[in-house]
Amino acid sequence: MRELGTDRWTTSGSFGIKCALIAMGKADLYVNACKKTHYWDSCAPGIIAREAGAVIVDMDGQELSYTGVPSETVHEVVMFTTLATCKEKVMHAVQKVYANRR
Repeated sequence: MRELGTDRWTTSGSFGIKCALIAMGKADLYVNACKKTHYWDSCAPGIIAREAGAVIVDMDGQELSYTGVPSETVHEVVMFTTLATCKEKVMHAVQKVYANRR
């Protein structure tokens, strides 16, 4: 939050709820740093968020791919969801903060 110059945050439930808040324009960013999110946790909410103009990417800025991935697979990367227009700024901040966790 400090890297992006904001101090506003809110607590909400699951990955799906966080994506819905972004899709509805009630949130701008979600960074998932727990590395315990299953692909099946992010697939459906990710589609909704993408349709609303958001991106779900890993720390390198690569969109998550679900092709050929078993549903029980756990994400092993820090990922974030944000509006596509903010992707580069957010990616830079996420990389800076999490670079030593790779």
